[in-house]
Formats: sequence, structure tokens, C-alpha cells
Amino acid sequence: DNNSKESILPIKIREGTLEFENKLILDRITMEIQAGEKVLLLGESGSGKTSILNLIQQHILLSDGLLTYGNIDTENIRDIKQNISYIRQTPMIFNDTLEFNLTLGEDFKMEDLYEAINLSGLSTVVKERGLDFILGENGQNLSGGQNQRVEIARAIMRRRELLIADEVTAALDKETAKGIHNTLLNLPQAIIEVSHHIREEDFANYDRIYRIENRKVESIAYT
Repeated sequence: DNNSKESILPIKIREGTLEFENKLILDRITMEIQAGEKVLLLGESGSGKTSILNLIQQHILLSDGLLTYGNIDTENIRDIKQNISYIRQTPMIFNDTLEFNLTLGEDFKMEDLYEAINLSGLSTVVKERGLDFILGENGQNLSGGQNQRVEIARAIMRRRELLIADEVTAALDKETAKGIHNTLLNLPQAIIEVSHHIREEDFANYDRIYRIENRKVESIAYT
């Protein structure tokens, strides 16, 4: 019933303020994510990037201001969460087959499985080793980049509208990081990427860039 569901996009934060234990974390920030957009969040460690991700995923709530999701009522937290995938720096990988690690035991059509494998860049692994290849404890039989591609494929198969990539390439070498970026930027989904490591010449790949500094969010026009 995935095709009939309401869209959570665009996501908009208007004059959003976040306080935690009487400490101001975010001060009247305004930002948005439209369907299919690639959004880059820049900011030093501790600047509030993670707080913004937590707000968007409904893990925490604004102290003041407005956060809206397309045409979905904010009360409907389950629909919101089911439309967002969070890609970790170190994905959770089970000592089981590649197929199980993608489906996590759920039923998927083979064509959806293979579409996700292609879009996430796992085709070579599948060609060389097959779907019943055992990934090992914490995915030790795959490289770091391949483990992340497993996580990206999971999100694609579940038709999530928004993927959050939180410093996903920080632990990867340059070439692998570049490959993962290209994969993310070519997906049809909206992407929010949080990174310290994006070079300025790559800014042009993103539809929106937000810099978080001194509890404020500044939109960087980049053309």
C-alpha cells in the first residue's frame, strides 16, 4: 500500500527554536526539504546538526515555532517515521546472507530487491558472490563502503521518501567516499547529508546547503 500513502515532503521548519534544560540549542531557524532534493548540512561538531536530524525524525520536538510534513498531520508520527531512513556511519549488519541483510526477513518482490541492489551499487558484489553470500559478524566479509551500500539498499527497497546520511563517509577512503556520494546524489529520494568533509567544489551537487553556526541556520546560495 506504499503507493497510496501521503507524502511527508516538503518538510518545513519555520522560526524553529529548540531549548534543552534551559539551554538554547537552535534559535528561530528556518529551513525546508522538497521532494527529491539533495540537502547538505554543514556545521562544526556540537553546532546542532544532530538536533536538527532528531527534530526531523520526531525524536525530539521544537520548543517553539513550526515543523510541518507535506500533507501529513504531525500527530501521525508513525507515517512520518516510516518515510525516513537514517543511514549510519557503521550500519547494523547481521552474520547472515546478503539477501537477509537487505530484506531483514520481510517479503519483497525480486524486482524491487534487484532495483535496490543496482541503485545502491551492490550489483558487483551480487554478481561475484551471490545473494546467499554470508556477510559475517558486523559485516566483516564486506568493505566499509559495501556495508553502507547495504544500508542504502534497505532504504531504497522500503521506498522511504527521505534518507538521512549522517557523516556516512567519514570513515571511508577518498575513492569509496566519492562512490557513496555519487550513489546518494543519483537516488530519486530526498537526501539530507551531514558532513564535515565535502569540498567546496562539490557544493554544486546539492540543491540546498545550510550552515549551522551560533544556533542559527544560514542558507548558502551556491550557483
